[in-house]
Amino acid sequence: MTGRQLPTVSMLGTLPPQKALSPYCLGLATALDKAGIRLFFHSFASLYPARLHPAKQPPEDATFEKIETRHLSIYQSLAWYNPLSWIKAGMRMKTDLFHVQWWSLPTLPAAAVMMAIARLKHIPVVTTIHNTGSHEPSSLFDLATQLIVYLSNHLIVHSNHNKNTLAGKFQIGWNRISVIPMDHWACSNPDHGI
Repeated sequence: MTGRQLPTVSMLGTLPPQKALSPYCLGLATALDKAGIRLFFHSFASLYPARLHPAKQPPEDATFEKIETRHLSIYQSLAWYNPLSWIKAGMRMKTDLFHVQWWSLPTLPAAAVMMAIARLKHIPVVTTIHNTGSHEPSSLFDLATQLIVYLSNHLIVHSNHNKNTLAGKFQIGWNRISVIPMDHWACSNPDHGI
């Protein structure tokens, strides 16, 4: 069979019914699908215990609708407590790019392991940093973000303010940071360059 091979992206994040970044990730996955990108989405079978969630709520919401895409494969095999699941997912990755959604400390070990494996396999790592600082003052969150920045080839933030904050806080060159606004139409509109 001849024809154009689809570009491939592996992504780490959450999709419905999980809460966390599911609406954002769903919009991004849908936009990539419409753009003809083959997406391998790595998510958590066990995200993290409700007691670790800042709002102390269960990490799932059953009100989300089913995902309808053509080029999306979802692997819900990661467990926050199982390093072998992170290693296996990283080793299985054979894509053009690895896109990481970085937002909370409980997901750091899985993200860091998968990012390190991708880098060893010469797969470029792009990370969306949703919070340039913790919602509560935390030097641990800053240290974790510094590790994520170090393991990333390129970073995405959602505002110029966040770009300035990230660049200044971690001494990152502006050319390594892109701004993509986070709103419902930007995530789902393929004409917006996502």
